Amino acid sequence: MEIQRALVLDNAPLASRIMPPPGSPSNPLADPLANPPPDDVWWLCSHLVSLSIPRTTADAPVAVLEEISPSGMRLALEERVPEGTTLQISAATFNVQVVVVECRVRSDDFWLETRFQHDFRWNPDLWTPDHLYQPPERRTKAAGSS
Repeated sequence: MEIQRALVLDNAPLASRIMPPPGSPSNPLADPLANPPPDDVWWLCSHLVSLSIPRTTADAPVAVLEEISPSGMRLALEERVPEGTTLQISAATFNVQVVVVECRVRSDDFWLETRFQHDFRWNPDLWTPDHLYQPPERRTKAAGSS
C-alpha cells in the first residue's frame, strides 16, 4: 500500500492536513489490514506517544496509547484522523508505521484503531509501554508452560 500523501495547512486540524493521493480508492484498507488475526490479544496500557504523518513537516500531536496487540494499537487523540491514513508512532526507543483502520468519536476525544505496516508484529520483549497489563489468558499460558 502506498503511503498516504499529506498537505500541511498552518494551524489546521490534523484531519484537514491529510489528503489522499488522486485516484485512490475511498477506503484503501480493503481487507487484510482491517482484520486482525483471530488469536490477537489486546494488552491494556497507558503510554504517551507522538504521531506524525510521513513526508510532512506537521507538528506531531500527542496521543495516549491505550491498548496494544501483535497487529496494532488503539489510541486516544484530541483530533479526528481519517481511516486509511498512515501515521508514524514514536515513543522513546520505539518507532513504527501504522495505518488507521477506524476512528470513533468518544465523549471528549477520538478513539483510533490502527494496524502495523510492513508485516511488523509487536511483542512485549521488543518494547514495553508504560503500565502494560498482561491479559489473564497470557499469564495462565506462561505459568502453565514452566
